[in-house]
Amino acid sequence: MFDLEVPPPLPITWEMKDVSSARTSVDQLPDGRTEYRIEHELIAGVTPEMLVWWFRVFPFARLEWKGELVSMYRIWHPRDHVRVSIRRRPLDRAPGVSRGAKVLIQERIGPKVTSTRARVKQMDESGLRLVVRRFGIRVADLQHTFTATPEGTLYRSRLIVGSRLPLIGRLLNALARKRLFPLEVGNAWLQHNVEEVGNFQFFLPRIYGHREAVEAATPHARRT
Repeated sequence: MFDLEVPPPLPITWEMKDVSSARTSVDQLPDGRTEYRIEHELIAGVTPEMLVWWFRVFPFARLEWKGELVSMYRIWHPRDHVRVSIRRRPLDRAPGVSRGAKVLIQERIGPKVTSTRARVKQMDESGLRLVVRRFGIRVADLQHTFTATPEGTLYRSRLIVGSRLPLIGRLLNALARKRLFPLEVGNAWLQHNVEEVGNFQFFLPRIYGHREAVEAATPHARRT
């Protein structure tokens, strides 16, 4: 983690959800890894199809928001998000956060801004999975699952921090718990994730209703 300039919060017309709106848990696994789970409150009016469209478009798109032209990534979390970029597109040239892409995510978690490089292992209407590696070693695995209901989408998140490697993995896990991802950072991540997922219902249906115009103004959101 290191300091980056965070833009001022965007004005919004809704109140972000509190972590108490979701069911959360934090557990230490037998091998020393830490598991964070979130069962989010129903995302009303949002479908898995909308979520897939969002993840494929938001890294490139900009929208006018309260009289200011801003990236769609910042609209997703108006206080914490800084920027996101696609460092490598997948072999099939699918846009945005698609399976096989490598992404760089910069966002505020608690008092610090993190810069995370991840590979997209899954992106479809059943969910999203991101894997973070350092020096070839998997150190974080984030799985979001989407379940459609008549009222919206049930969204569950599971983050595992640490390595499964024998011997050295336990040392890395102890270091992660103490220095890289201590409990206070994990709790800040829980709050951040509840807020950003909860925000979808307040803006995504409206933006999705204008998706053709958004795509027309965002050439990289299409396969090229």
